[in-house]
Amino acid sequence: MANAPHNPNRPESQAVQRALETDDMAALEIALSPRMRAFCREYAVDFNATAAAIRAGYAIKHASQQASIMLHNRGVARYIDHLTQSKAAKLVTVDPEYVIQKVTEIVTKEGAKDGDKLRGLELLARHLGMFVDRTEITGKDGGAIELENRRVEEEAQHFTNMMKQLKERQERKLNS
Repeated sequence: MANAPHNPNRPESQAVQRALETDDMAALEIALSPRMRAFCREYAVDFNATAAAIRAGYAIKHASQQASIMLHNRGVARYIDHLTQSKAAKLVTVDPEYVIQKVTEIVTKEGAKDGDKLRGLELLARHLGMFVDRTEITGKDGGAIELENRRVEEEAQHFTNMMKQLKERQERKLNS
């Protein structure tokens, strides 16, 4: 990423150039636009440039083209390298707060489809424990599970056999 070719048609700002020269990631982060920073964070999640551009807020119609432009921007490329270099950054990239934030953005996004909103609300409700999933497990034709019945029958038979043995011992003692 750091060796992305320079695009003379879209030169980096002076602030980005200075940050690149000094390798100052804090300055680079500030120099990049909010949407560029969002693209970098999104790209670091799954390395899918088009999807990252869409999630960063670029128009779906031009997301692929915009993603290509972004990946050729030296500041963006260097910031992506910075985000993906440390193992800790990779682990922090997708955490529960991130997921909740993204789902909330989908639910509150103007123009979002009702199905997307409903699914987002369902996911948030599940996260909050508002739904309890219960699963009933039954055997063949809705009956009891055969293994459980078989185990109970075996235990009952064992108990019966033990009782017979105790009774026989007792009778032998009485007869001797």
